[in-house]
Amino acid sequence: MKETNLTSYFKIPGISESDILTYFQQGDAHAENGTYYFLADQIKVEFNNKGHIKSINGSLESIFVERAINDLQEIAKESELEVGRVVVQGASPLTGYYRFKDLIQICPLKSPQKHIASGRSKFPFPFLLEFKYRTSKNPGIRIHRMQHAKENAILILNLLIYGGISDVNINSNNKLWVSVPTDWRDPNEEEIEMFCDYKHPTSMDCTNMYLNPSFRLDKSDINYDNFASLEGLNSIELIDFKKYYQKLGVGIDDEINLPSIVDIYLNKYFSIEDKTKINRALYWLLMHHETWKLSKTISFNCLIQSIEVLMESQNNTASCSENDCVHTKILNDICDKCEAPITGVGPTKAFRDFVEKYAGDIPKNIKNDLYGLRSSIAHGSLTLEMDSPGYGGFDAKSHNQQHLMDIGRKTVVVCLLNWMMNENKDNNL
Repeated sequence: MKETNLTSYFKIPGISESDILTYFQQGDAHAENGTYYFLADQIKVEFNNKGHIKSINGSLESIFVERAINDLQEIAKESELEVGRVVVQGASPLTGYYRFKDLIQICPLKSPQKHIASGRSKFPFPFLLEFKYRTSKNPGIRIHRMQHAKENAILILNLLIYGGISDVNINSNNKLWVSVPTDWRDPNEEEIEMFCDYKHPTSMDCTNMYLNPSFRLDKSDINYDNFASLEGLNSIELIDFKKYYQKLGVGIDDEINLPSIVDIYLNKYFSIEDKTKINRALYWLLMHHETWKLSKTISFNCLIQSIEVLMESQNNTASCSENDCVHTKILNDICDKCEAPITGVGPTKAFRDFVEKYAGDIPKNIKNDLYGLRSSIAHGSLTLEMDSPGYGGFDAKSHNQQHLMDIGRKTVVVCLLNWMMNENKDNNL
């Protein structure tokens, strides 16, 4: 069978590159020397240096190729939307609801959650996130589209909701030893005043269990045909966006609310055709929240990394001293054309310039300290005092690092939002 370039045959309106690859991967697949073989080796796919499909090769005489093209053409005709749902958790409780168009809805869970704590010790607080996605009769593509829609919803809401959110079941594959006391008692007034407002075991008797952390939805939380009912709920409070992003820290009595221009932010995000760049930045912000309990040091670096992802797209240039070339990549110190060393915009100044452009007039020393702390951590010369066994938070160094973390979190969120709103260029990698 004669092999030919089939790329044009797979450019089907309504079928994305990820749909094509998901379909291919439902059969046998392997790779050799950078070429990927699918569907009993009847289709070969090569990728460019940006990770996108460069070419699809095979024979039109192959029944595998013919079936793939026909199947994808049928899948392209499918337009039905399906509701996906996931339990997420935030730093504050959600008592109202928010819906964006017919794409996303968040609301409290109807089923009761049993806490052994009260007040702020209940953190994190679970609630329901629902999203709509274009489904498919092809199970692989359906699952992929659902996971993709869920990822988008979590990433953008983690940016917009103060304190961030995360998937409750993100660690459901990691088993843990748990000691479960047989009897509990409520805290007394003295314990509540000491912020020990959680239930206490009444004896040393307990059962040790090796369990998967997970959260299963109750039937009362699921409407299989549409979003969950909002009967009896009020919409959540929308706060003036300037006040919303001036806030530092989560208060004991805080509830989840959103900035007044949340619809504008979401309109912009969902209008971005290729979300690769912004989603990568949002991923690192999500990892900042996910790794907080594991390591404050790792968490801080994730925070700065979310800005570094976007710094790559800035057009800071410097002239090459050896030739009349122009160097256009900030973090590269070698000229693309003549390979001579270049003196240009260094990473610290590039970081300061980016923050100044997208987060306003933040003092120069704060910008330098943020990136300096990141560099010290990345090069192994420092871990944050908050990670030390004897951390008490009362010395000047610890206090300064905690302050930088708070300022850094606020700065990164504002940078990401303003970059997303103002960057109208091609965001491909």
